[in-house]
Amino acid sequence: MTSLLIVDDEALARQGLEIHLSQLATDLNIVSCGDCYAAQDALAQQHFDAMFLDIDLPGISGFAFLDEMQRNQQKIPPVIFTTGHIDFALKAFDYPVLDYLLKPIDTAHLKRAIAKLNQQQHLATQPQQGKSQPQQSVNSTLSLKNGAAWLQLPVNDVLWIEAAGDYMCVHTPTENHILRTTLRALELQLKPYRFVRINRSSLVNLENVTLCKPAKNGSYHVQLNNQQELRVSRKYKMLLDEASERYLSSKTKI
Repeated sequence: MTSLLIVDDEALARQGLEIHLSQLATDLNIVSCGDCYAAQDALAQQHFDAMFLDIDLPGISGFAFLDEMQRNQQKIPPVIFTTGHIDFALKAFDYPVLDYLLKPIDTAHLKRAIAKLNQQQHLATQPQQGKSQPQQSVNSTLSLKNGAAWLQLPVNDVLWIEAAGDYMCVHTPTENHILRTTLRALELQLKPYRFVRINRSSLVNLENVTLCKPAKNGSYHVQLNNQQELRVSRKYKMLLDEASERYLSSKTKI
């Protein structure tokens, strides 16, 4: 049975979400709370597989609630934010966020969140070999915030991502997409996929790396399957090596 915690000060919003969840999934144990104080009591009494958390709450905001849990070194279940405020999206990814849903919650977006939760639960039950960690399929679709809209991109279409001030440039074989976010936020969001930091301002998709070779100054270059080369700083070479051992066994050895 999957246990879900809903934290929202609006009774109708809680009831509506419960109904939608019950229609999308079976064998659910749903607990609803109107504020963070009640949510803390619920978390102390039982385990939850995910928490649907509103941000603008009376007394303690959703963010402050998570900050307090982190200070107390309390385990935070995967968080699915439910809010009417689009401006909180960037900050949300400072936490163990599974998804970010805008009110009124769209059924398709709720299905996406449930699918992510199901996949995370499935991966958590898979046996691990050595240091290898289960990763999400490269056939998955990334949902990236792009202004007032969501940009949907197949994971294996993303070659690499670079930071440019307060903006990120997502490079694909056919076009580039500009997002207003931070590299740290994207790094956290892409953690379940095969992306690795190669320098202070770049993430690369390991699925599209074919070769890594040393450069004269002690750094390295990775070559992508479109023949483009990117710089790998010495500081991040170890991360690339470790990731490559796990996910690039079928590609050119680094």
